[in-house]
Amino acid sequence: MISVSLEQTRLGHFVKVLLPSQLSLPELSVEETAIDIETIDFYRNRQYLPSLLQLERGQCFYCLRDINEGSCELDHVESQLNGGGNSYRNIVASCHQCNTKKQGGRAEDHMRQLLRKGLLSEKEFECRVHALEALRDGQIKPEL
Repeated sequence: MISVSLEQTRLGHFVKVLLPSQLSLPELSVEETAIDIETIDFYRNRQYLPSLLQLERGQCFYCLRDINEGSCELDHVESQLNGGGNSYRNIVASCHQCNTKKQGGRAEDHMRQLLRKGLLSEKEFECRVHALEALRDGQIKPEL
């Protein structure tokens, strides 16, 4: 808010403008609404896709192929048929190929297939398994 005062005299009009810091007004507190990440549906409308992509540095969660918002799929680590939900602990960004091949299967089995086919090295496979465990335990959280 800016305050303006106007004074008219024989010499003309004088305008004095005061900035908010000069008005001695009480500071307005802006309350931030706390977001409970545990209650957010990460699957709906791809709204949180940028956060999920950032979490994996723009790579498929399973095969580490480079992906972007236009080329990726949201995947349920644990399929909904097997009780998997839409929380950040169960939704990852994956490439179309991994999403298609994994379907409703287990994430560990899919990553093991990638290892057998030579699409993941032993070290990459171990890192992916650890990332999967950390994701399920809520140790890896996307920034909103």
